Amino acid sequence: MRLKNSYSSRCLAAMLMGPCLMAASAQAQEVCGLQDVNFDSKFVDGFDPATTGGGIGPPALTTPAPTLGITPTIAITWPTAGTALPAGKMQVVGTVTGSVNTGVAVAGTRAYVHNGVFVTPELTLDSSATSLVATATTMDGLTASANVAVSVPTGDPDATFTTSTPVGFSPLPAQFRVEVKSGLALQSVAVDFDGNGTTDYTASAAGDLPIFTYPAPGAYTATANLTFTGHAPVTVKCRVMVVELAEQRTAICSTYAQLRARLSAQDVNGAGYALADGIKTRLTPLFTALGTRMPTVATNLGTLADGLIGFDSADVIAVRDLTSDVRGYPVHFARDTNGVWRIDSM
Repeated sequence: MRLKNSYSSRCLAAMLMGPCLMAASAQAQEVCGLQDVNFDSKFVDGFDPATTGGGIGPPALTTPAPTLGITPTIAITWPTAGTALPAGKMQVVGTVTGSVNTGVAVAGTRAYVHNGVFVTPELTLDSSATSLVATATTMDGLTASANVAVSVPTGDPDATFTTSTPVGFSPLPAQFRVEVKSGLALQSVAVDFDGNGTTDYTASAAGDLPIFTYPAPGAYTATANLTFTGHAPVTVKCRVMVVELAEQRTAICSTYAQLRARLSAQDVNGAGYALADGIKTRLTPLFTALGTRMPTVATNLGTLADGLIGFDSADVIAVRDLTSDVRGYPVHFARDTNGVWRIDSM
């Protein structure tokens, strides 16, 4: 069988109302990736490699919809209360609990989450800032917040330690840079890239450091210890979040599972949790009008088979097994401003 991509304006209508032989509408878990060599020779873009040949094979895995009604928890572990943030630049680190696809945002910036730990990209705070607020949001809109008091002193910091790759999939090669305030005489730089307490690199000059590769997912704190002539030593830190592809995929597939499961239950409001605001406005009246035909619509949406997964968006193909062919339809997912994955086009 050959996978065909359909991007016409009739795509959604075909998915909703056409015949489908692939999945029962009452299934509790969403198929997430199919084992079929015809979709992609290696499925290197997020879905498991093919282990069977010919036609549509068994699913790579199944993913349930998120459990709703669970209020998340969140805590900020860095910065600590009262921290002075040189030049107002910093990353926020903390912990979060909640159902699958719980997002985190700090000061209007989406954080990245792995295994209950979140890290933001570098934030720049106004000099008037006195606190930071981190908010966790579930798919069904339940929230929790944590805040910490900070201050932003004026003037340039003695040293900065930054990376151009604060987030990525493993294995992640990261480029770091050390900069020193004009007028300071740097003697040495000692860097522990992965936070294990062992010095990985030493030098006597600032600038770009050698690329360090993080082999496994996790939240890492890289530390640079600097010594100077005629000036006290300075320690600067930089955080790197190495995201797990399977964790991203689960959040995406659970979002799709939410849509199909709630349509099967004829729950328009619950199905809407899976949708971004723009598409939700358009589809909610349609779902309501379908009434008792919603379970048929859930079946006809097809099964997620293959796609490209990024940090904040994903393009995935939903497939339907017809009598003589396999048809594919694009579904686009994106993280909203709260960090929650939702469908924003299909």
